[in-house]
Amino acid sequence: MALPNRKGWMAIIFMLICLAIPFGITYYVSTPTYKTRYQGWIRNNREAGIPSFSKVADNQVVLVKGDKVTVGKTCLVFRGVQNRQVQLDLYLLELDTARPYPMHFPANSKNSIIKLGDISYVLQSVRGKVLTMKIKEMPGTY
Repeated sequence: MALPNRKGWMAIIFMLICLAIPFGITYYVSTPTYKTRYQGWIRNNREAGIPSFSKVADNQVVLVKGDKVTVGKTCLVFRGVQNRQVQLDLYLLELDTARPYPMHFPANSKNSIIKLGDISYVLQSVRGKVLTMKIKEMPGTY
């Protein structure tokens, strides 16, 4: 069996490099070092005042996973969906701003009323990392 010529070796080296780069990137983003840097980047953006994608507008709350949104006297953090249950952290700002109260409700309970703190919501949709709820009733808005 004959060895590859110069062009053959260059092709082999090129293919190895092309395969090594994506595997190297995949390995790097799965390491704890990258995850801590990414969390630090998100924290720095929040402290710098760079807006997140979560918002409250037109009596509707859009929560992106991990973002904190203040609605009235409560603060909500969407933690994701596990076992078909929406996981949410509720902060009662009048009681204790540092203590999260874990809440969960069925992800398939569309158009059902959910009471979080003193505010009533209607679940509109849960898609991947985005939770959308409509504010049904808020104290002082009758």
